Amino acid sequence: MKFLLDTLEHFGVLSDTCKQELLGKVKSKVIEKGNMLTYSEETCNELYLIERGCLRGFYFKDSANITNWIHLDGMFATSSSFFTRTANHEAIEALETSSLLFINFKDLNELQCQFPEILHIRLLITEFYFAKLEAHLLMLRLQTAKQRYESLLKNESQLINRVPLFYIASYLGMTPVTLSRIRGQC
Repeated sequence: MKFLLDTLEHFGVLSDTCKQELLGKVKSKVIEKGNMLTYSEETCNELYLIERGCLRGFYFKDSANITNWIHLDGMFATSSSFFTRTANHEAIEALETSSLLFINFKDLNELQCQFPEILHIRLLITEFYFAKLEAHLLMLRLQTAKQRYESLLKNESQLINRVPLFYIASYLGMTPVTLSRIRGQC
């Protein structure tokens, strides 16, 4: 659980009492490659921290499987339904066998009522991921396919060796054929 505390302390300081209470609520699990953490049309009840592994959030549109995000070691993952408490279209899949720490919605809310520092850290983490999502949306809307791939190489190069190219293509908003052509040019 040291990994959890070290990760959280990048966002703020927790009192010793808060740390003890938090560690009593956080659980761990391993999910095998290809297995689902959540399915579309469900409400996600857990917030995950990836100790080791790779998860992706995706949804279906018509017959297409569209990758919304890909998170690796040290990153948090959940779907927006965790916060809104309503079912959404996103599902979460393990792209690698992944070791996860997690807390359920009820326990997190109880902790943040008891310890304001949890609420503060949750806000900072939410802001961080909001900014990350906005940057990804701007990349999809404002950059050419080649620029998006170059941006991935610059900012998220570790995905290339860990994620199948058809998921990377989807994440970048292009077809696998387009990604293959661009990779051949670079």
